[in-house]
Amino acid sequence: MTLPAQEGVSIIVPAYNYAEFIEQALESALAQTYPNIEIVVVDDGSTDQTPVILRRYADRIRIVTQDNLGLAAARNTGLREASHGLVAFLDADDILLPGMVSLLHGTLALVGGECALVAANHSYIDASGRPLDKYPRGPQETVEVTRKDLLLRNRFATCGVLARRDALVALGGFDEQLARVEDRDLWLRLVE
Repeated sequence: MTLPAQEGVSIIVPAYNYAEFIEQALESALAQTYPNIEIVVVDDGSTDQTPVILRRYADRIRIVTQDNLGLAAARNTGLREASHGLVAFLDADDILLPGMVSLLHGTLALVGGECALVAANHSYIDASGRPLDKYPRGPQETVEVTRKDLLLRNRFATCGVLARRDALVALGGFDEQLARVEDRDLWLRLVE
């Protein structure tokens, strides 16, 4: 099964007090080369300048505001609000390279209809955007990540994921009781 070339992708951006970084994150989402993107920012009750910065982008993004419920809840709100069948995630302190969504969409089309999620490698950068060589990542071939792989360690960052929205929603989304590893928990449930 192939994907429609113009199938929409919703980029979900949870944000809580990330005024220092949110602009870079949004600019990287807006710079995507993929032609059919919606950006859904869930302001999770920010008390800093995050809402002020978000308003400057209001004509290019959709802003959803909620009380501070945590990262998993903000991502779940984004899943509910997403207009498209494919979702990508971008934390407010991360950036996407311009071709990331196109790359992930192409990979999902390549692996076929039974696949609910694809992910790409990530690199670590400092607050100025300079690469950190803590975990150098190079190009790799497409590989299958198994349940055993995920049990041993998380194999990809959430900001490198493109997933079928309905598959994540069918599992109940991210576990809002978890303060950490809510992403890995969802990926493990998806593998099951």
